[in-house]
Amino acid sequence: MDDIQELYSMIMGRDASQFENDPEIRHISFYLCELLFKAYNEISTEAKQVHKEDQTARAALHRLVDGSTHSAIRNIRDISNTREEIGSISKPALEVQKLAHKCDSYAMDIIAQTPNILKGLDACDDMKSDNEFLNLVTDLGDEVSHAGEERVSLLMAYEDLLEDISKIQQSKVINILKDNVKVLKRKMEHELYKSFSNNINVTLKVVTDIKMLGMSTPEEISRGFINSRRQCILKSFGMIQSLAQENIYRSISEATLTLKTKIYSILLSYKTIFGDIDVNVTNFIRDAIFQFLQFLRKAMQNTDPSIFTLKHRAELQHELDEISQSFGTFGFSFKPLLQEIFVQ
Repeated sequence: MDDIQELYSMIMGRDASQFENDPEIRHISFYLCELLFKAYNEISTEAKQVHKEDQTARAALHRLVDGSTHSAIRNIRDISNTREEIGSISKPALEVQKLAHKCDSYAMDIIAQTPNILKGLDACDDMKSDNEFLNLVTDLGDEVSHAGEERVSLLMAYEDLLEDISKIQQSKVINILKDNVKVLKRKMEHELYKSFSNNINVTLKVVTDIKMLGMSTPEEISRGFINSRRQCILKSFGMIQSLAQENIYRSISEATLTLKTKIYSILLSYKTIFGDIDVNVTNFIRDAIFQFLQFLRKAMQNTDPSIFTLKHRAELQHELDEISQSFGTFGFSFKPLLQEIFVQ
């Protein structure tokens, strides 16, 4: 009843409660309701049928896709692999083609250079003896560099040999060997400058070798000798000062001995080897004598008179007087300074 009233209200646009007892209206309403529900049921049935057919079609489509996917993927992979294989085959083919072109180019170059190669082979036969000679010269240079006391004279003879060879034959090897000789001469000279001593014979041999090398002037050699001996005396003076901290009497003896032997030997060697007593050696000897006498003066002031007696002082003064006389031969007497040291 409620559905019929609602239907009537929808169609007529007014409330149907006033027609509830009207048979005709009720009959019409029931008839219309049956028609509408019948149409609705038919539409619903058709919708369900269409939906069912749609689901069936979708399922068939899914089966079709699933059935063809694997084969399609395999086909795609096969096509991709085939493409890669073709690419792999084509690359070596291109490389072979490039190499073939290069080989052709090299072959043409070899053909063009063949006459020059044949000339070079002929020249090698002519140069074989020259190469053997250069090898001997190189080996000789190695032996000279490791020679003993006579290596300076041997090196100079070797340098003369290289100079004579270069006048006859121009060779890069000879030029390199000549440059090596110059380097070796500098090295030998440096070592010789460090080998000076207070021994006249040793120093004379060193000076002779340095002059033979021909790289230093006589003035440079004499200054090198003085500089070397200055370092020697400074080292001795340092040791004597250290000794004075432990035993003042022994340090006095060492200072006296240094004046008598080392400093005098330096002066004698310089005079014997270089001839003249120039300003360089004069300044060095005077400074060395004054330095040691100043040390003796301070040491005498610090001695114990009960141990270092007047007799000991007299003996020391006498010894220093004799040393002063020996220096006086070369114009370096220091007797006036001794009087100041031993003044009572």
